[in-house]
Amino acid sequence: MSELAERDPRERLSKSFMQTACGEKAWLSIYDPRPWVAPEKVTFGTAVDAGCSTYIAMARMGDPAAMDMDVAYLAAADAVASETNRPDFDEVQQAIDAFTALPYDWSYCRIGAQAGTAKAYTIRLELPDIGTVDCHPDIVLRNHEIWDIKTSAHSKQEDAAATSDTELSFYGICYEAYTGETVPYVGYLTWVRSKKPYWQQVGAPFTDEMRARAYAHARRWAAAIKASSEDFNPFVFGPKYGCADCQYHPALGGPCEVALPLREAAA
Repeated sequence: MSELAERDPRERLSKSFMQTACGEKAWLSIYDPRPWVAPEKVTFGTAVDAGCSTYIAMARMGDPAAMDMDVAYLAAADAVASETNRPDFDEVQQAIDAFTALPYDWSYCRIGAQAGTAKAYTIRLELPDIGTVDCHPDIVLRNHEIWDIKTSAHSKQEDAAATSDTELSFYGICYEAYTGETVPYVGYLTWVRSKKPYWQQVGAPFTDEMRARAYAHARRWAAAIKASSEDFNPFVFGPKYGCADCQYHPALGGPCEVALPLREAAA
């Protein structure tokens, strides 16, 4: 069982909360938090993230003797050991093995919360007009580029990195405020689960326009959280991805009043 959010957004704003798929879910996650059974597509991503991060932790040491891939595979398995919908680990291992061929210099890079053999890199600070923020970029290279590891059944659009206002750009503004360094580039490394799976690389220069949008989105989320109460939901947007696996759906025992019928959500 996984929690919808590991951090109360009233205490610190996170990327995970800003990417909540529905305004009702965002509000309920604050005032009626419920455990969530992660679907296979989520546990697969968690396992791949953990395995790849652990591989990076070994690779950045620069010692060939330290490169025991079984350690990465074990980290992937451990990351989802308590989950109900565990993935096919042959497929997980295939993704991790293919990741090792990507042309990146991992020396001196920082890695995020899924790393099985290394201390997680956490950014937490106060941002003006927003409050406390909390994030865990998957990968920060030695030149301060930020990359996020993803898995998906479909490839990302070419502008995915440039328009990632509540994820990559949010990481960027937090990292810059935290370190005083300039982020030159942000991107996604996505394992595309097609008939011929592959790692897709989509990135973009981190521009002032992207910084401004990230700040604007974070300010709006912070303001909505502050305005919310048990009797008032200021998060007015509807479901983005359907409701089939939402723990707040009435068919699953939840209290949501705006849920789509499951047959429509799954269509």
